Amino acid sequence: DGSYYVPIASEGIKNIFGCSPEDVLEDFTPIGKVIYPEDTERVINDIEYSAKHLTFFTCEFRVQIPGKAIQWILSRSSPEKLADGSVTWYGFNADITKRKQVEEELVGTKFVLDTTTDAVYWMQQDGQFVDVNDAACKKLGYTRDELLAMHVNDMNPDYPADRWPATWELIKKEESVSIEAHHKTKDGLVFPVEIQANYVQFGDKERICSYVRDI
Repeated sequence: DGSYYVPIASEGIKNIFGCSPEDVLEDFTPIGKVIYPEDTERVINDIEYSAKHLTFFTCEFRVQIPGKAIQWILSRSSPEKLADGSVTWYGFNADITKRKQVEEELVGTKFVLDTTTDAVYWMQQDGQFVDVNDAACKKLGYTRDELLAMHVNDMNPDYPADRWPATWELIKKEESVSIEAHHKTKDGLVFPVEIQANYVQFGDKERICSYVRDI
């Protein structure tokens, strides 16, 4: 009939929507009023579509509990039509704010990768590349897939594999380090480079982002 309420909820609802399970036993208002205004229509439309078609409900939306920062919530549940014609959902709501922040940071990182004229390399702790830009591929003569299968020591003759762990720890400690080294192209040409290596942490992921300029 278009009404909403939550007959069963865990205590975790306090962290997600700022209300208690008792508050929503017969009234959806405590939840509805903290859903970010720009997201409300989309959330309700998705709920109604799930109710009409009995399809799995999944939605990401923002919530702002008074006095707190905006949170991103992931809501996922499976609908069931009851004998009285109403629909109930069984599922969960999770705070994904940190994940969304990381995604936004990575979008910004991708913009830098695509627009700078310097070669840019993202490396994980073992020295393997996890992302590179077009300038890096063009400068070294490798395809992106070829570079992503390589380690830093494969194209930097100054850094054999056994030297990399100490270099990683130095950059991590200093957070930003300027280095002069040499790089080797796919056809064997060795040339001097200036590297600005920066330690970056996205959630539980540690990375080094290196901006490399041919000198």
